[in-house]
Order: sequence, then structure tokens, then C-alpha cells
Amino acid sequence: MVASSRGGRSLRDAYQSPSYRRRTDAGARTWYSGPGPRDQWPQLKLKICAASALRGRRSYWGAARLWRGDFLAVDSYNDKAAVYRSALAHLQKSHQVGRAVFSCRVHKFNRHNKLAARALLVTDTALCKLDANTFKLLKKPTPITEVGAVRVMSGDAQLAVISVPSARNDLVLGLVAPADPTPDLVGELLGVLAHRYHALTGSELIVEVESGVTTRCILGGKSRALQLPPAPPHHSPHSPHSPTPAPPFTHAHNVITYHPTSARA
Repeated sequence: MVASSRGGRSLRDAYQSPSYRRRTDAGARTWYSGPGPRDQWPQLKLKICAASALRGRRSYWGAARLWRGDFLAVDSYNDKAAVYRSALAHLQKSHQVGRAVFSCRVHKFNRHNKLAARALLVTDTALCKLDANTFKLLKKPTPITEVGAVRVMSGDAQLAVISVPSARNDLVLGLVAPADPTPDLVGELLGVLAHRYHALTGSELIVEVESGVTTRCILGGKSRALQLPPAPPHHSPHSPHSPTPAPPFTHAHNVITYHPTSARA
């Protein structure tokens, strides 16, 4: 059942309305005063932020599904959820990172052309890179206020580039979405970052949506091209050989390629 907003509009209509860009977090509760449950208001605020940031430039952003936020704490998503919850409690005490507002598993590509499985934690003030098994903090948290922009693709690729100008080293991430009929985490990550960035700075988060197959990133102070792979060649169902899947990220010369199918595995 699709929840309705005032005047009988569905959430889908609300997102597509020309006026949604003018909705603020403060006004979301007044706007959504229909019969929908109040416990969905925080989720609705984040969806409004995501829709406003994307401005119709990406079709797949998880608008219709439940946004769980802290996915690493969900047993059905993370088989080490108990380990994560314990590590998070310790991290909150030792580094005062604040409340977890989003987390998920990621594939990370770094300035040394290395691919690594990691966990991403977004608190109400910072971004944290965690070990994928122990969930211990790997580097000093990055304040959300230092995020310069977020780049995503217009299709369903779970690729996100979080620009951090002060570090001259972007976060190049392939988000690992849950097993879901509409497995998208990009929209939820954008909604959380846009909401917290505005709350902390009073400014709108810059979100760039690439309509083609290429974008860019800064790694080690150098600009790098980042692309999606070409469509795979058609293979006959009777072919004895199936193509070997590529890792989530590969690189050749100065070009990095993100392989969405491998990243979902």
C-alpha cells in the first residue's frame, strides 16, 4: 500500500511534483500530515532530500523501499551484525563519532590502484571507513562538512564518488546493496549526506549525476577517469564457456572501470 500525503497524493506523485525541490526538512512534517504512520516521517525527510538532490536525474534510487539506514546492524544483510554493533558502541565511546545514520558494505578503490572490501559508516557528523570483518576504524573519520561533492551515475550502478577536496583523495566506492527486488543504496546514501550536510553547514550538498558512462575522481592528488564497462557480448546459452567475472574495480593506465555485476556478488 502506498502511503498518501495531504490531498490524497501518493509519495510517488510527491517526489515527481515540481514543488518538491522547495520542501525543507523543517516543513516535511507539516507537508506529510496525512494518514501515514508518524514513524515514517524521518525516512520521508531523507527521501525528500535525495529527490531534491537528484532532481529527476536518476531513475533508480530506492524511493519505493524501506530505508533502514544502519544496514550493517541488520542480521539479514550482515552476517557479522553482532560484531559490528559491539564495534560501533566502542567507536562511539572512544572517538565520539555520534549516532549511526547509514552504513553498508562497500568495495573501495584507492590511490595505489588497490581494491579492498570495506565497510562505510556515516554518523551524524562524519564518514568512517571500517575493516570489513572487525569493523574497527581504519583511518581518522572524515567530517561531513569537508565533503565537496558526491558523484553518481544516472543508471542503477551502485557507484559513488565522495569528493574530499582538503584530502585531495576522493572516496571511490561501489556500494553492496542488499538482496532486494529494488537493490539500490545510492539514493539512501545521498539522502543521508544531503540532510546532514545541510544541517551542519546550512548549504546544499553538491550532487553531480553523470548521464553517460564516465565520471571522474581525484586519487593521490591526480585526476582519474572512472567509467562503466561496455555492454558484454552476447553469449549463446549453449556456449560451453561463460565469461569470467571481473572484480568490482579494474584499472588500465589512468582509467578506472567499475563493474556493477561483480560488485553485487
